[in-house]
Amino acid sequence: NPDSVGDRWDLFSIAPDGSDRKRVTHVQAGERLWQPAWSSDGAEIVAIYGRDFDVFLAVIDVESGDFVRPSEKQALFPRFRPSR
Repeated sequence: NPDSVGDRWDLFSIAPDGSDRKRVTHVQAGERLWQPAWSSDGAEIVAIYGRDFDVFLAVIDVESGDFVRPSEKQALFPRFRPSR
């Protein structure tokens, strides 16, 4: 779930019992990640990334917290497509 810390929103993972809270991302002040969705293998998260009205699709590596903007297109409710 996104977690608002002052003026930035990072993503965290947490065990169902509330233990093992881990910060997945480290965005800068004024930047936000929202509408996250996990990949089926749990290795990546797709989310909306942005600041103000400048928003893009981002794919985040869960282990490293690194992310890329694979598209300059805006999106709502991003999801991974299941592998075939």
